[in-house]
Amino acid sequence: MQRRLSKKYRKGANYYKACQQLGKQHLKVGRQRRDWAIQQAQALVASNDVVAYEDLSVSNLIRNHNLAKSISDAACSQFTDFVDYDGQVWGKAVVAVGIGKLPRKRERLGRLPPLLMKGNLIQQAASMNQ
Repeated sequence: MQRRLSKKYRKGANYYKACQQLGKQHLKVGRQRRDWAIQQAQALVASNDVVAYEDLSVSNLIRNHNLAKSISDAACSQFTDFVDYDGQVWGKAVVAVGIGKLPRKRERLGRLPPLLMKGNLIQQAASMNQ
């Protein structure tokens, strides 16, 4: 669609028609991505009692010019918003774990840090929802 638009004469009626078609196509793709993210978030929350995800700073990730477009297209922050919302609606515990709270080395991954132990996580999530 974008290529067809670039071939049109800028002040012509066909250019404006192509602009309208391109806008509709962008809306359709955006709505499809949003719908898919909502469905995945609902499935994730429905299948688990406790959901914990790493709270990433998307604005800092986008600074990498090689991955910026892919990260923006993935809509990470929008997905986490949907997960938070679904957790509140269904009364499930959803916790965003900060970057500094996770173990960094592979050797330490076998043992969960105290924050991620099931009892503490559920208590913390319950206190956050109140």
